Amino acid sequence: MAVLEANVTKVSKDEGTGWYTIETDGEPKRLTTRNEVPAKEAAALRRDGVRARLTYTEKEGNENPRTGQPYINRYLDKAEAATANGASADDGIEVVRAEATSRKTDPRDAWRMCLNKGGELAVRTLPLMASEERDFDTQKRIATAWARFFYFSPAPSPDEVAFASEPASRGPGAYDDPSYGQAIQDDDIPY
Repeated sequence: MAVLEANVTKVSKDEGTGWYTIETDGEPKRLTTRNEVPAKEAAALRRDGVRARLTYTEKEGNENPRTGQPYINRYLDKAEAATANGASADDGIEVVRAEATSRKTDPRDAWRMCLNKGGELAVRTLPLMASEERDFDTQKRIATAWARFFYFSPAPSPDEVAFASEPASRGPGAYDDPSYGQAIQDDDIPY
């Protein structure tokens, strides 16, 4: 039996086979079991945000056709809260999580999001286009052009962002007309 101390990141069940998959942030990344008890223990630890001590068994499986080596199957036997020599796992050190801004979007996901928005904008242009240009190929070209614009546009510098958030000098606006808000007379309506 081997032991892994890690955080449980996901617990899922394949209803077709009855197998539970327990994913961790440690190594190994994935353990499996058909036993509901350790799967529920692992799920409770994930839900509570408690670091887990996972006991598992390794067994050789079928041969991997690419490498010729057997697969290594790791079966979860037990899941419990990780403790240091029977003491509480809380060592008094507060862990500060990294800000979400430090995480980068996968480039493929970023492209997919840009293309999705480009598709939305391309469809919005349909009423403005000549009827012979309303075909799918034209819309794909427009969507791709917008996606390239979004994807390849550089991020603004901090100075540009700060400038954009400053209020503009106040000039005449839509509600500055002195007649705004006054009752409309029936004889002013052109019908």
